[in-house]
Amino acid sequence: MLCESSDVISEDITNIIGGYILLIGWACISLRRNSWVYQKAHLAPMSVLAIVLGSAAAFGICLASNVKINNTVQAVPFLLLGLGMDDTFVIVGAYFRQDRRRTARERIQGTMEVAGTSITVTSFTDFIAFILGQWTDFPAMKALSAYAATGIIFVYVYQITFFTGCLALDAYREDRALHGHPNAGLVCCCTDTSELENTPIPPKSRRPSKAQDQWQQWCSWQQQRQQQRADEEHKELGEAGKDNSGSYVPPVGGHWTVTPAV
Repeated sequence: MLCESSDVISEDITNIIGGYILLIGWACISLRRNSWVYQKAHLAPMSVLAIVLGSAAAFGICLASNVKINNTVQAVPFLLLGLGMDDTFVIVGAYFRQDRRRTARERIQGTMEVAGTSITVTSFTDFIAFILGQWTDFPAMKALSAYAATGIIFVYVYQITFFTGCLALDAYREDRALHGHPNAGLVCCCTDTSELENTPIPPKSRRPSKAQDQWQQWCSWQQQRQQQRADEEHKELGEAGKDNSGSYVPPVGGHWTVTPAV
């Protein structure tokens, strides 16, 4: 019996590790950007680390409170992983919608104003849903609800503190890169860059997007075509209608006359 339990636990640990690795890969792909300046794929492991820290804190609190572990509790790490990554995508998505000309502090503030409400409401409703399981008569469900509810609170706390702090550090890196610092804004911890980090990004430093470049090229091409058509029309009219300044004027009477070819 003890051997079978050990085998089951080992298999569950393998599944948990595999699930975490797969989700890290998916998060890296989702947060990837074509520019090294705006790259966010490296924040995916930080999000998973925040989830692991929250899960460890929740399990520690529950074990210290003499809440027994059973087979149903083994699903809690997967549950917390999904909820935590959802919070990460909401926070990073709100950050991408911020004006890049604002300072790092202002972008993080605007991000949490938008995403903070969403993840707070989601975490609170999930916490209420699981804490209601304490009123059931099944011991296994009581243990599951206790671990899950505690884990949701700790994961939420780590997402708005640890992960958001990592995002803020990356926002400062963006500011350094946009001010012309090499290596995509990566610097040594001993380098003083406080002046750059607190300086707003000028509008002209923003690189136009590919769609804007294509629109400007199309407008320039249209202007060239219109100029060519105007030049061709002027050549057809001939030199008779030009005044001393080189511009076309109508003859006396205000109308052009067309002489039919003989």
